[in-house]
Amino acid sequence: MLSEHYENTILGFNYLSLLKGLISLHDNSSTLIIQDEEVSFNNKWCRQIGYLERETLKLLGQQYSIEPLINIDNYLKEQNTVLNLNETMIELCSSPYANLKELARKLPESFASFYREKFETIESDYFDVQFINFLDTLSLKGLNHYGSQEFSKIFNDEVPELVSHGMKSFSHYLESNTMVSKQLHYLLQVMFQSVFSPGKDNFESNYLYISAISPRYEIDYLSLQDDLLYEYRNAGGDIKQTKVEEWGVVDNRLEYILLNSIDGIIHLGNFYYFDYVRDGFPFDHLYDAVSYRSINIECQLDHDYIDLFKNKRIVFGRDSRIGTDFPHWEMQFNASGKLVASYSYADYEGTKPSFYYPHALEDLFNSLIKLLPGLAKADFLSRVKLSQGDDIWHEYPAARKQQLRPFSKFKTQDFYQSSKKKKVSGMIHCGPLRSKSLGLYSYILDVFPLSAR
Repeated sequence: MLSEHYENTILGFNYLSLLKGLISLHDNSSTLIIQDEEVSFNNKWCRQIGYLERETLKLLGQQYSIEPLINIDNYLKEQNTVLNLNETMIELCSSPYANLKELARKLPESFASFYREKFETIESDYFDVQFINFLDTLSLKGLNHYGSQEFSKIFNDEVPELVSHGMKSFSHYLESNTMVSKQLHYLLQVMFQSVFSPGKDNFESNYLYISAISPRYEIDYLSLQDDLLYEYRNAGGDIKQTKVEEWGVVDNRLEYILLNSIDGIIHLGNFYYFDYVRDGFPFDHLYDAVSYRSINIECQLDHDYIDLFKNKRIVFGRDSRIGTDFPHWEMQFNASGKLVASYSYADYEGTKPSFYYPHALEDLFNSLIKLLPGLAKADFLSRVKLSQGDDIWHEYPAARKQQLRPFSKFKTQDFYQSSKKKKVSGMIHCGPLRSKSLGLYSYILDVFPLSAR
């Protein structure tokens, strides 16, 4: 049986909610995690991370003595990223210098002159070491100064000259507002963040630059979850597979929940929600954002060229699709050659993913045959399986961009009663919206603050 009261109750089961539970137990707070199969938080945004996020998670592990995070490299696999901007294919690898060179070659209007003037005579290994050292410093200082103006200085002003040259050129290119730069800006946002906007911000541009040229990794999140769960249970945390049947809001505070189990009513201290706001959820946000969801597409394929693309993240965008209801899609081939793809669509009221299955299949196949020439469409259609995907993004108007900075007063953690639009205290949102414009990096710093802060 569960206790009748917990200081911290968490709804949602994933490696991030388990991390929240472990930190709660480290602070000597009684903790319950509710595992509801309908509450999912498995976006690619938090399964595919960069070097900065990797090092920040390691430091958190050291701070709270969480072995799986200290040894997070055991769960990571390096992953190349392939960007398709119309007919231009850009492949980014684990070398920051090689990635700069690739961008300069494929997008000459962005980095070509900068590359020739600043980098052609620099040894690639030297730049890579300087860049990685900067990220090591940023991860350490960011963890200790998040939420202060010192954090802004670290991220924008205290950048080594060799690294800052590229940052400034990249930011200037995004500001040029050509169709290709707009397209690149959009794709980098949806790859590394769960929010996007046509607006530009130097803070975000620096993060996108870092994320684009850094080493990238895919997380074996199931193994990481298993090992974090073992640590959580050993530390005395409770977990229950059930659903919340009733929400007890008293005087605008969430005081208790009624579980669909013999445990009945659980009285609450703080309640943390690790998911996006789903249909039927009795609480809401007050944000002027348009949601984009995803369609999951899987298909076992046979083709001689598949080995060239295995374990790479391949993202497609067209300039004609920016601002439309179907702005991008991506795919990956696993070790056995199975295609797993995600197709984005605007999630308007009354929308069902099945409405867009034909549209998704047409776009995906047209992209596939550029990678796998000669692929038979009939063969593809006969094997393909489609379902609702886990990914979600929120589009904000350009004027909101400054408020998406990680330390702005724009509070993405608040919930409101849907019927009364009154804030519900004691209830904290920890879903994708908390990422703001620095992706998983600012999410980690925001949701898992150090005890000393």
